[in-house]
Formats: sequence, structure tokens, C-alpha cells
Amino acid sequence: MKSFNIINVLLVGLSLFLISMIFFLSNPIDQKNSNSKLVIFAAISLEHVMREVISSFESEEGIEISINYGGSQRLARQIGAGANADIFLSAGMLPRDFLNEIGVVKKTSVFASNRIVFVSSGDFPYEIKNTQDILNIPLQRIAIGNPNFAPVGVYAKDMFEYYNIWEFYKDKIIYANNAADALRYVKSGNVDLAIVYDTDVKIIGNDKIRVFDIIDERSYRPIVYTAVEIADANKSAAARDFITFLLGDYSKEVLKRKGFEIQNLSATSEE
Repeated sequence: MKSFNIINVLLVGLSLFLISMIFFLSNPIDQKNSNSKLVIFAAISLEHVMREVISSFESEEGIEISINYGGSQRLARQIGAGANADIFLSAGMLPRDFLNEIGVVKKTSVFASNRIVFVSSGDFPYEIKNTQDILNIPLQRIAIGNPNFAPVGVYAKDMFEYYNIWEFYKDKIIYANNAADALRYVKSGNVDLAIVYDTDVKIIGNDKIRVFDIIDERSYRPIVYTAVEIADANKSAAARDFITFLLGDYSKEVLKRKGFEIQNLSATSEE
């Protein structure tokens, strides 16, 4: 009787194993999608581009993407502290360099560039033809991104220092978390001027604000966008597929349409 019970137990176990294998083999797509879900951290200035690029990539590859937007410096610190991310899309090299120094960068690809501009509310009463003109305007507040959180603030401070006017204006600076917040400050009338990305202006249309495209690109470090594959990422193969897609013709067309520059960029560099 005992041997009969043992045989029954073995048969039940074998049956359960076979059922599990049949279920596993009959659902390969579900397993693939579960294992291939990508986590991307991206600069908030890329949000209007990434919606379109990600939608197309997900449709073509069947890979689900979770994306977290924010200031690039802040996102880099979160990744450095152990936040789960497979890819980091950074507005500038400084956040990438921070991650590279702590050894979490596997590969970097430069995929776009940008510029900074002055913006004001639509009823701003002054004309600004060059950067020195702002010295003759009674400005009370100027919004820039916080350099500790967002590279757009670093570029703005570069510009002020290039023209030797940082000390004059530093007490008038209102720090925003990112370029999008700085743009909201100027639209609401809380500041006289803001410094934002040129692409931020194109999102809302120039009819709602005034744009002063007068900042010499030599006055700040190059604004390049990098796609960083995180070392030891959970989904390395899918991460590489997405970066390849981001560097492809479809994504380039979207980037150009949204106002980003894609010409004369450095070739992909490996870390």
C-alpha cells in the first residue's frame, strides 16, 4: 500500500509539472513582455519627444516602457543612489559624468543638441536686442533652472559668467526645478525673464510669450543629449534595442520636428 501511495504522489507531481510546462510554453509573449519591460529616466525637456518615440518603439518591438521625467541632475543622483533604471536620457554631459565617476555607465550615445533663450510674458514692455541690453532694464526677478538639479541652470549660469554679470544678477535669480517650471514662472508673471531651452518655447507656441533668441552659443557649454545605458541594467538587450531606435531615422525626424538639432553630433562613445 505504501508503494502505491508513493507512485500516486509521483504521478501527481509529474502531472503538475507537465501542466506548468504546457502553460509556460503556451504563453511565450507574456513572458517576453514581463522580462523586457524597460525603465527609462529622462530629462523633462524630452517629454514631448519621448511620448511619440516610445509609442512607436512599443508598437514595433512589443516591449513595455516605464518612464520617469525630471531634472537631469536630480535623476542622476537617484540612479547613483540605486534607483532602478535601464536607460538614462540626460540633458547634458554633467549628469552622465557624475554616473560615470561612480561606475554605473556602460555606454553613452549622443543623440541631439539644444540651445537656451530668454523668454518673457507677452506684455513685457522692453526690447532686448543683445545680452548686454538687460543691464539697462529694471528687472526684479529672473528664473533659471537650479544648477544643482537641472543642467539648464548650469548653462544659464555659464552665460551670466561669460558676460561678467553673474554678481550683478545673482540676488535676482529665482531657481526653478527645471526649464519647464521656469517657463511657467514667466508665463504666470512671477518673474520678468526666464532662461529656458529653445525647444521648450516651440512646445507652447510663441504667441503666448516673447522670445529673445540672443544668447551666443559660445557663452555656455554645449547642450547635448545623451542616451546612457546603465551598467548591470536588468534589461540590457532591450536597452540596446531602444537606444538603436532612438538613433534611427524615425526618432531623428521626431527630434527635428520638435526643434532639436541632430547635426554635427559626436559619434557614439563607449565607457
